Amino acid sequence: MDLTVLVKATPDRDALRFDPQERTVVRVGATAFLNPFDQRALRVALDLRRPGERVHLVSMGPPEVAPLLVEAYAIGVDRVILISDDALIGSDALVTARVLARTVQRLGRSLVLMGDRSTDGESGILPGALAPLLWAAPIVRARSIARSESGFEFDVTADTEDGWARYRVTAPCLIAVGEKIAKPRKGTPAELAAAATRPIERWTIADLGFRPREVGRSGSQTTLVEVASDAPLRIPRTYSGPTLVEGIREGRKWIDAPAGPTTPEGVSFPARATDESPDREVLVLASGSDGSLDPLALPVLSEIRRRIPDHWPSAVWVGPHPSSEDAERLLRAGAVRGYGLHGPGERILSVVATLGLERAMDRRPHAAAVLIPSTLAGREIAGRLAGRRALGIVTDVEDCHSGPAGQLVWTKPSFGGAHRASVVTRSRPSIVTFRPRRSAHAGPLAGVSLDWIDIPFEPPATPLQKLGDGIERLPEFGRPDLARVVVGLGMGIGGPEQVRALLPTLAARGMALMASRRVVDAGWVPPHLQVGLTGRSVAPPLGILIGTSGRANFMVGWRRAHRLIAINHDPGAAVFRSVDLGLAGPWEEILPALLGPGP
Repeated sequence: MDLTVLVKATPDRDALRFDPQERTVVRVGATAFLNPFDQRALRVALDLRRPGERVHLVSMGPPEVAPLLVEAYAIGVDRVILISDDALIGSDALVTARVLARTVQRLGRSLVLMGDRSTDGESGILPGALAPLLWAAPIVRARSIARSESGFEFDVTADTEDGWARYRVTAPCLIAVGEKIAKPRKGTPAELAAAATRPIERWTIADLGFRPREVGRSGSQTTLVEVASDAPLRIPRTYSGPTLVEGIREGRKWIDAPAGPTTPEGVSFPARATDESPDREVLVLASGSDGSLDPLALPVLSEIRRRIPDHWPSAVWVGPHPSSEDAERLLRAGAVRGYGLHGPGERILSVVATLGLERAMDRRPHAAAVLIPSTLAGREIAGRLAGRRALGIVTDVEDCHSGPAGQLVWTKPSFGGAHRASVVTRSRPSIVTFRPRRSAHAGPLAGVSLDWIDIPFEPPATPLQKLGDGIERLPEFGRPDLARVVVGLGMGIGGPEQVRALLPTLAARGMALMASRRVVDAGWVPPHLQVGLTGRSVAPPLGILIGTSGRANFMVGWRRAHRLIAINHDPGAAVFRSVDLGLAGPWEEILPALLGPGP
């Protein structure tokens, strides 16, 4: 059995630009590098390879990325294929998935490995969109892979929203790896020199049987209509010594009333569409991977009622029946109707949630959009749904409105958060992962029942055999996607004892915790809390950075924070040049003064 690794050459996000005439992102001239997650997938493939097996590298991109790919020969890759064709310019994620799927099919049945996301996009939908075009279910965010003696079975431990799960899967299969699975392998100078003489196979769309109108902009289901600057303008101010008290006083004002949108209790929604026409319904996945209420679904429902009052949201629940309290919460958050798909089983795998959403879509075929909270599992579900139904997908959406022609326009961060992009889909319904920027509505609607419709649902057996799971997301770390204030830790925090001592203070104030890669690698906080280029990005109203140096790979994850405060003992620390407010001094003294007495 051969192994195929899908690798993307990712451009420097700060060098990208938008062409308003062609409505595409221009990548020409931008410095490119191999996606770090895909480099880890290459390392894993080479480690799993057995005598007589070959490792294929497949990439899709312009001819200019060839020198980057040829270096893979230096670390032991047997074959490098570059899919390059001018007709592919402007291809969206779904077209990319189709092209890669056909390439894999031409190479034959195998184990396919890839990174679970790329640093220039972060959405991580490609594995989910690709899997239905190849096999039944992927495993994403793998942190370890063990191969059986037979060679065809793999035991995979993968990150979940709250910890980890272990599965057994049989090849052919698709496994997307996370950042912690391995370090990339590098070739020696002699190996690199020898690799430079080896050829790269060039495939065009004609080689794969595609026609020009099936790929590129013409074959894509999404259209980029506008890109605008969105990065907060920061005018750094640093306080130290005798002026430190003044800086702390200013920071206290931000903590007491964090910047950014909030939701007053009891404010009524705009009146919903009076006709409740089926083509204005928006389906929102409300249940999480454990069959309970996904807390992010509540603000998603509320945002739809606020942002597009001429549409109306319905909650879709896949799994055990919701409690009466959860049904009431959905109603109070803005749901007009609920659909229940209650099949057997205690834990709802992403593949089952996808099939449940498809059943709801079959029941409501005229729905305008399907919205899924933008979580780890949510992105996988959305990708699978788009791939199975050939529908346009938009990820990490933070805003929406009705366009002049009645179409829904979705707005999301772009270019690493420095800009916002407005996107429309050519297909209906739009598949969207949504990141709400406001809290859920909590109007006084107690005692009113949600209109609930149960839909028969018999989920098929999944090809994944679950072997076990565990919890790592401890409550005291908080939820960065829901918190008003998120604290980011660097190595300057001191050690794990200082981290643990800090948690009760943050939990009492409803603050969440994130950390740099070095802090995560040291084992002071769980891996899912890593923020930065190879971690995740956050967009809180207020971020407080403690003991961080200000390295670019870390700060890119905070670019969309509305306001940033940094605490560092060194008045000349680089981090102070990238935040709004810098406080120079010992964090053990500054933080208590900044937070003030507990609630």
